[in-house]
Amino acid sequence: MEYAREKIEKIPNNPGVYLFKDGKGTILYAGKAGNLKHRVSSYFQRPAEKDAKTLAMLEKVADIETIVTDTGKGSLYP
Repeated sequence: MEYAREKIEKIPNNPGVYLFKDGKGTILYAGKAGNLKHRVSSYFQRPAEKDAKTLAMLEKVADIETIVTDTGKGSLYP
C-alpha cells in the first residue's frame, strides 16, 4: 500500500473516475468522485473503520489509475 500512498499524492483534486488495479493490471474496483484525491485517499485512512471486503481489496491494490472528467453541464444532458 506504500506505492498507493505515493500515487495518491499525484492525484488531482478534479472530478473523475478511479480504478484500483492488482499487480496483473486487473481492475479490482472502479468508482467516481467529485474530488479524486479526496475520495481515493479516504480508502487509505482509518483502516479500522473499513469492512473486511474493502480491506481485502486494498491489500491487493498495486496501481491506481485516474481519469479526469468534466462534471459540468455536458453533452449528454441538455
